[in-house]
Amino acid sequence: MSLSYQIYKSHLNPEEVVVHLRRAVSKRNLVEYAVVDHRKDMLERHVTNPPWAYSVIFGSPVAGAKFMEKALTAVADLPVRLGVYGDKDGSTIAYHTMSSLLQAHHADLYQAGQAIDQLVKELCDESEAKLSEETMPHS
Repeated sequence: MSLSYQIYKSHLNPEEVVVHLRRAVSKRNLVEYAVVDHRKDMLERHVTNPPWAYSVIFGSPVAGAKFMEKALTAVADLPVRLGVYGDKDGSTIAYHTMSSLLQAHHADLYQAGQAIDQLVKELCDESEAKLSEETMPHS
């Protein structure tokens, strides 16, 4: 079983990482569903000193349909979401692995999830972000 979360580190600031991720997603003809600029939204609501953070949400409707054929509950964990946060000196990309998410819905989906995990690694590589040994904190 893979790690539930993966952390990628980049020397680029969060905005630059998001630009690279969006380009890499588009190049693969994936659907970009949303880019949430959390900092912008928080500043508009007068939050003091909000984090520089984004959610990048993308996927493949064709793949999603295949996952839902196995288990309709998979819809709760689709599409793929990457959290990007950091400052001017660098960024972190947090990713809840699709292998662990999809396997929770149906054991047969684990390998498909691994393929998505590999795709995310490639997207992060193109965003100048490398897999870190750091793990996500658990509550």
